[in-house]
Amino acid sequence: MKKLVVVCLGIVLSGCGNGPANEGESLEEQLYGPTRRATEKIDALTRGLEGQARIDALISALDDENLSVYAEAQTALAGIGVDAVPRLIEALDHQSGQVRAGAAYALRDIGPDAKDAVPALTKFLKDQDAHVRQVAAQALGNIDSDTKAAIPALRQALQDEDKNVCLLAREALKKIQPEGTGSEP
Repeated sequence: MKKLVVVCLGIVLSGCGNGPANEGESLEEQLYGPTRRATEKIDALTRGLEGQARIDALISALDDENLSVYAEAQTALAGIGVDAVPRLIEALDHQSGQVRAGAAYALRDIGPDAKDAVPALTKFLKDQDAHVRQVAAQALGNIDSDTKAAIPALRQALQDEDKNVCLLAREALKKIQPEGTGSEP
């Protein structure tokens, strides 16, 4: 949702000062057009596809340069839920950091049903891409009670060079180890 707001704000601001961002487009089209076009692209990409073929098409859309398409694909994968988890785990090994982050976001949003992804997400707390590390920490916190095996890696992530990774690892640990359990970081 944050990405959608940022994309819309960017569209509006890009038109400030020198006339409308896109001559001839209404404000509504400027605000909602990118999302509408992204939804149409995802619908066209997945039309007639079911099951794993649909999941694979959505994962490929995570590599789209249009952030609205990326966001729509990530949301659709999260909406599929537990059936998408095995393919999302595989996508964590993709060469593109954007695809890895998108897969981690989807796993984060799936929550406790993504418990099979805990070992892979734990490994990605050491990813070369700080954004992937951040989302992996968030996902581990959202998967919650089934992530106890990730505690040592999350504690190590508290020392990450990226402050956001540290913050998100701390938040994940708070969710996994509520205060008073005697095992705070």
